Amino acid sequence: IREMTQELIDDDQLERIAQMIDQSERVYFFGTGSSGLVAREMKLRFMRLGVVCEALTDPDGFAWTTSILDKNCLVFGFSLSGTTTSVIDSLLDAKDMGAKTVLFTSMLSKETQDFTETVLVANQGQSPYIQRLSAQLPMLFVIDLLYAYFLEIDRESKEKIFNSYWENKKLNGY
Repeated sequence: IREMTQELIDDDQLERIAQMIDQSERVYFFGTGSSGLVAREMKLRFMRLGVVCEALTDPDGFAWTTSILDKNCLVFGFSLSGTTTSVIDSLLDAKDMGAKTVLFTSMLSKETQDFTETVLVANQGQSPYIQRLSAQLPMLFVIDLLYAYFLEIDRESKEKIFNSYWENKKLNGY
């Protein structure tokens, strides 16, 4: 999976998406099932660097959130199959509200390419041993790379935010 992911990596695209995160006032991560766990992981990582963000894992949450989006927002959708209707429809609704959108998927689709930036992740393939691996793994590889690109944008400021958490924890006796 690592090798397949490496072949799909588009450094210019990841740098562009990192800039989109940096320039957004609010960032949302949408995913259901195991893709919802990826959304939560992404929220935890980027929140630690000062990004105002939220992870949503159910269609009702997607609907309520898309109703408050604007041009200053960025929405990430996670669907390994690229066919999770609630995620795809929510990205389309987010785009209609003026938000920028990014889809992490293993399946390239002409339909979604018309309205969202698509980040390809490795498909697990057919080996029975590979199928036993978590479907989250390919997305987590790419998230790690995106996190690294984002961290490099004003790294000193982001490290200060990250370190202030630990300093506050000590000051408050945790």
